[in-house]
Amino acid sequence: MSRNLKEKKISPSPAATMQNGFADLSHVSVRRWFISYAIIIAAAVGVTLLLPSGDRPLGYAFIILTAFTTFIPGNVTYVVSLFTRSEAVPGFITKYLDRVADTSGWQILNPTGGELLLVALVCAVGTMIANLNDYHGLVLVFRAKKVRKFGNTFFYRKADKWFEQAPFFLLLTVNFLPLPVAVVRWFAVTRAYPRWRLALAGFLGRLPRYWLTAVFFEALELQWWMTLLVCVIIALIPVIIMRIKGRAPQVEGEKATGNPPEANG
Repeated sequence: MSRNLKEKKISPSPAATMQNGFADLSHVSVRRWFISYAIIIAAAVGVTLLLPSGDRPLGYAFIILTAFTTFIPGNVTYVVSLFTRSEAVPGFITKYLDRVADTSGWQILNPTGGELLLVALVCAVGTMIANLNDYHGLVLVFRAKKVRKFGNTFFYRKADKWFEQAPFFLLLTVNFLPLPVAVVRWFAVTRAYPRWRLALAGFLGRLPRYWLTAVFFEALELQWWMTLLVCVIIALIPVIIMRIKGRAPQVEGEKATGNPPEANG
C-alpha cells in the first residue's frame, strides 16, 4: 500500500528536468500566456459592458481579482466584501461613481441567497486566473541564475520534500486560508507543477472561502470602515499566529536555562 502511494507522488512536468534543485522551466511560454490573459481581459470587458447595469459589478470584480498576484498584492477579502454589500463601498467612491455612471441599478451589490454563490463563483474564477498570472510571472524570476542557486540550499530541499508529499492538498489549503503570502505556490513553479492542477486547486480553495466571506459580510451589515477593519484583522491573524509560534520556542529555551528575557531599551 505504501509503495503504491509513493508511486503516485506528483513529479515535475514531463517536459521539465531538474537543474540546481529547480525544474527546467524553458518549456513554459510566458509570452503565450500573457497574450492569452490580454484576450481574456478584453473579452471580460466586452461581456461586462454588454451586461445590464445592475450586473456589471460582477465583471468588475472578476477583472480586479485577476490582477492580484505576488507582484500586485491586494486584500481579496475586502474586494469580495465590496461586491457583497453596497455599504462596504466608501462614501467618497460612491459619490464619484454617481458622477460617471448611474449606479442606482447595481442590485448585485446587495446579493442574497443564490446571488452570493454567484459572486463567490465569479471571484474564484478571477483568482484562478490570477494564480496562473502568478505562475508565469514567477517563471521569469526563477529562470534567473542567481535565484536558481537557492535550489541547492538545505532550506529549499527540506521544504521541497514537504511540498512533494501532498502538493494539490497544500495548494488547495493555502487558497482557502487568508494567508498574506502563499509561498507554497512558489514551490509549485520551481517543481514545474502542472498548471491545470494549480488552477483547479486555486478555484476549489477560493470558492468556499469567498462564499463564506460573502455570507459573513451580508449577515453583519457593517459600514465601510468597519468592513475594512475586519478585513485587515483577518489578514493579520496568520501573521500573529506565526509570531506567537516563533516566540514559543524562545520562551521555552529561556525557562530551561533560567535566563529571563532581556528588557528592550
